[in-house]
Amino acid sequence: MILTPQEYKRVRDLKHRKALIHIPPGGFAKNGGVAFMCGDGDMDIPKYHREIVSARPHLKTDFGGSILLSPSFRGYDETHADLIMENIITGMTSKQTSTFFCYFHYPCAMAKKHGHSIEDIFRMIPEVRDILLTRYGMRKIVFFFHVKRLNQAQKEEQNSYLVNVSLLEALLEQDIFQEVST
Repeated sequence: MILTPQEYKRVRDLKHRKALIHIPPGGFAKNGGVAFMCGDGDMDIPKYHREIVSARPHLKTDFGGSILLSPSFRGYDETHADLIMENIITGMTSKQTSTFFCYFHYPCAMAKKHGHSIEDIFRMIPEVRDILLTRYGMRKIVFFFHVKRLNQAQKEEQNSYLVNVSLLEALLEQDIFQEVST
């Protein structure tokens, strides 16, 4: 599955507005951190994370990844979310790391199975941030959004972007997606 041209227009607009930020190679997390992502083997998120974010990642995967932590996800199961986070927090304590890397991606088979659009996924990001802070006591959280699309040469391309969650949230409150549709 790849992004449709309309979905990529959403991503491109958020990049232009600096809510999604390209990260150059070099890494910025020397103590590793725990990266939570979808278990979709067709996505190159682990490769990206190793090359760009941290050469020492501690990976946690589950189909759906970070959307599983969002109460607005139609497949949300609070007990499952709590078990995921209990495992992650235990791992972070054991590995003595404090950074939590939270990956969202689209297209996502779990999101599609439950009728979620790319816009829904963007709306889940601030929601998950708030839950991680308040319910699970996380303090150092870094959010990423990964996409798979056809580039201008019609070759498959995958990219991950750092998410400026505060800016994304402000843009969502302005109903940015309505603007892009017109």
